[in-house]
Amino acid sequence: MHRRRFDEHGKATRELLPYAEAMKIVAKEKAVDLVDLHTASGILFEKLGDAGSADLSCSTTDRTHFSEKGAKAIAGLVLNLLPVAEPSLKTLLKP
Repeated sequence: MHRRRFDEHGKATRELLPYAEAMKIVAKEKAVDLVDLHTASGILFEKLGDAGSADLSCSTTDRTHFSEKGAKAIAGLVLNLLPVAEPSLKTLLKP
């Protein structure tokens, strides 16, 4: 995941990238599928911008945890990425 923080150019900051990279290494070592929420959440946050994504956070001071709307948005990312990570799941997911 990304934290909902932005640099001066409106790009999502990357302070959690080392954790995402470690996750990718472990997934490769263990030969397991990976849903890359770091990349997907960064794209979502940059699309919405700081003000547009504010209601995804559970409070104005917490840029890590989600409101109900934010949790649903992230769950939607997972649902969209699951069949990419594991194509056999596509038939099990409802649109």
